[in-house]
Amino acid sequence: RDEYRRLSVAMLSTHDTTNWPAWWEYEAGTVDEDLFRRKCTDRGIDYDSVRGMLFDPKRSLRCRLRWLEGVDSAEALVKILGKRREDLADFIELYENTFREKEKLWLKLGMKGKMKEKADKNLCKNILQALLASNSIFSINTVIDLLYQEDILKGDTYDWRINTPGTVSEKNWSLAIPLSLEALLKHRICARLKALNIESNRI
Repeated sequence: RDEYRRLSVAMLSTHDTTNWPAWWEYEAGTVDEDLFRRKCTDRGIDYDSVRGMLFDPKRSLRCRLRWLEGVDSAEALVKILGKRREDLADFIELYENTFREKEKLWLKLGMKGKMKEKADKNLCKNILQALLASNSIFSINTVIDLLYQEDILKGDTYDWRINTPGTVSEKNWSLAIPLSLEALLKHRICARLKALNIESNRI
């Protein structure tokens, strides 16, 4: 907690943002496939040839590419891409910002045991505590992220996005939580969220 207090954190979240559990399961530790493909094309790199050497097909979902564990250094990345290191600064930046990102965040959040691929209420609670403990003036979270503290939302976490940019779908802008406002106000989650805010000196 003291470490987070020392940080000056600015975080923006909009209706287009992935909820925390979906980000954890599908996006953390990954790069956008379309972006990576475009960068390869611009640099004269055969994307189809290097994809299998860089990314794990079983863990690359929803157009997000997850690094293979064997690509464990920028030097390994440069060797596979087959270009001079000085010509690959943007690739290296992508790699350094995302390789083993989940494992790093797992440790920073103080989670115990082996890192889990699936999000659960304990992970979501620790993420919320970290946000509340930051030095930001405001800490505003979506109701979707808050409801994950109590396992209220079921099914694929990605289905609980408010909107997915660049898509046309009946799910966009029509998301409804499975509780009425009256039921939500009586739910035990309200007391727990209040306690977290008191603990972080925001109330």
